[in-house]
Amino acid sequence: MIFRYGVVVLIGLSPSEGTALIETLISRVIGELSSYEEESAQAQLCNDQSAEVILPGGRILSQRI
Repeated sequence: MIFRYGVVVLIGLSPSEGTALIETLISRVIGELSSYEEESAQAQLCNDQSAEVILPGGRILSQRI
C-alpha cells in the first residue's frame, strides 16, 4: 500500500523484494528523507474470543467474528 503522505506499507514481501519495489518508486519521490523508519509485526488468526488482541512484544492477534 502506498499512502498519499509518503508511507509505503509492504505485506508479504521478502526484504529483497521490498527493496526492489522501493527502488522502482524513487523516480516519483519529491523531497526524499535521508533516513526512514522500518517497523515489522507478525499477525496471527486466533479462535479464542477471550484472548488479548495485542500481546506485549508479541504477535497481533486477529479474532474471527
